[in-house]
Amino acid sequence: MNMDVNQAGAMTAGILVMPLIAGPVGGIIGDRISRKNPRNKVMLCYLSAIAALVMFALAILFNMWPFFFAVTFFVFFFIPVQQIIGQEVVPFYQRATAYGVYVFCMYFLGGLWGPAVTGMISDASNLQVAFWINAGILLVASFGYLIMYKFYSADYRKARQLEAGTQVST
Repeated sequence: MNMDVNQAGAMTAGILVMPLIAGPVGGIIGDRISRKNPRNKVMLCYLSAIAALVMFALAILFNMWPFFFAVTFFVFFFIPVQQIIGQEVVPFYQRATAYGVYVFCMYFLGGLWGPAVTGMISDASNLQVAFWINAGILLVASFGYLIMYKFYSADYRKARQLEAGTQVST
């Protein structure tokens, strides 16, 4: 992006601060909007992913690093809400396993390979192509939220039914 080391370092530091703000804000908003309808959390994830996608497209098109801050904000905005959704659609006795699978998938499928693959694509073509591919992955994820929105209520009810049928001894 034609930055010197100091500029790149400042940008990276700013981007790394975004999760500290976005996570709690997303969690608070997710809790508030889902009091009457728990499914609203899924829509919040979808809207946040779409906002991140729009900001990513603007960042790529205009090569403006403030948009990358917004991308990071919106991605980390929905992570706590997404984690809670994963806990709500399984009975209480499967929550540790569900969280373990969530973390494994998040890091193994994205966190582990994402930066290396993005770098390889950038080296083979250019950084913009790599970014557009990442934006495409975010678009696919946003469709996943729409599918999740359709099935969330039934999955939530099924988990509560399974819990009701479970005897817990103390």
